[in-house]
Amino acid sequence: MAKDVEQGKICALIIWIIWIIGLIWFLVDEKQRKNAFTKFWFKQSLILIIFGFVIGIISIIPLLGWIIYFAGVIFMLIIWIIGLVKIIQGKTEPIPLIGKLGEQWFKF
Repeated sequence: MAKDVEQGKICALIIWIIWIIGLIWFLVDEKQRKNAFTKFWFKQSLILIIFGFVIGIISIIPLLGWIIYFAGVIFMLIIWIIGLVKIIQGKTEPIPLIGKLGEQWFKF
């Protein structure tokens, strides 16, 4: 696993920070697609993005939606920072609360 971390850390960071560029790199580079570390963090980023879309849809609800939206944005920022720290540390621990869904939903 240490080799996967070493070879996949840069791609995982790019996936986490600049998602669309990381997505393209992940899809084009077969070595990264097979890298367990990169694949793990790609799945975590997907679940965070899906959560963001759900929060965006909920924001349509008058008043309550905006409260949930702002709470969701703060939650996502905290989760994003936690994920960034874990990538830098070379860990493959799911992000809090929603991270386990990434492994359950995405089987590639």
